[in-house]
Amino acid sequence: MDEAKPYLWYRYTFTFDDGVKKVFEVRLDSKTQAILPIPREKLPDWTKLDNRKCGNCPLKSEASPHCPIAVNMTELVESFGDIISYKEADVLVETQERNISRRVPVQNALYSLMGIYMSASGCPMMDRLKPLVRFHMPFATVDETIYRVTTMYVMAQYLRMKSGLTPDWELAGVKTMFEEVHKVNVDFCRRLHSAIAEDSLVNSVSTLDVFAHMGKAPPIKRMGALRQLFEPYLEGTSG
Repeated sequence: MDEAKPYLWYRYTFTFDDGVKKVFEVRLDSKTQAILPIPREKLPDWTKLDNRKCGNCPLKSEASPHCPIAVNMTELVESFGDIISYKEADVLVETQERNISRRVPVQNALYSLMGIYMSASGCPMMDRLKPLVRFHMPFATVDETIYRVTTMYVMAQYLRMKSGLTPDWELAGVKTMFEEVHKVNVDFCRRLHSAIAEDSLVNSVSTLDVFAHMGKAPPIKRMGALRQLFEPYLEGTSG
């Protein structure tokens, strides 16, 4: 792995049984965690903001003529739009810190990759998930994702408190955040349907939406099964 690159990066390599390889390297601004876009001369119509625009999207086509997620995902859609979701591949995920490999149906790797695009493309409704991109976990389970989102949210409340803002220690905002993410996932699937022939990409977003749906449950209730792990913090009067 090349740690000298002036940006953060995640590289996914899909190797199929027929020898075909598909490689996607997502590059991120090291300060903002925003995706560094790949310049294109022409964008397809399905990326236009008003083409099946998300119902909760605050963007205006006059200022943002294209959906930022769709723009960054164009190459992925062109490469996987005709691949069925259950087709298996050997997937290698490379980062600055480590490599992870698994043999999985393509949708199981695509939802992980698409999570980066959904969170770091500049969609105002997804921006609050951007800290997760910096600590990306390929092939994460529902419980791992809920834990990461909850701890991210608690960290955000601590930073709000230190900045003189009102923190949400009851974590009520987690449910609201996931409700907005769910709306984006549902509407973005409609957008994808207009651009692809097979189901791998749509099913991958649907998998991400399972996480969003589970996240709408009260975080403390979801984490109840993990309470025993925190017993040392619950003894005595100090943390």
